[in-house]
Amino acid sequence: MLIMVTMFYPLTKVPEVAKKYFEAFKKFPLKSFEKEVVTAMKMHDKEGGVGIAIVEVEKGRYEDALNLGYKRMLQFSSIEGFNYKVETLMTVEESLKSMGIVPPK
Repeated sequence: MLIMVTMFYPLTKVPEVAKKYFEAFKKFPLKSFEKEVVTAMKMHDKEGGVGIAIVEVEKGRYEDALNLGYKRMLQFSSIEGFNYKVETLMTVEESLKSMGIVPPK
């Protein structure tokens, strides 16, 4: 299972967002059941800056990882114009399995 967080913020807030990012992960570091897959920033968008983080979550620890993710995102709440969305992604195998389809080996 994967958790993807997409962050949106005004370009004028990039230094503040970067500072909060490091603070958030210092306060709430990745746990043993989380594995960072992607962390990326796209600096130019018609709406402002966009950051993407994808974390792979150990089986049975989704709720724990999701709660940590929200605690991290709460650290950005003082930044004017900052917004985010959290999405759950599945691997192809997980998705097929959830539909009762067994992929060929």
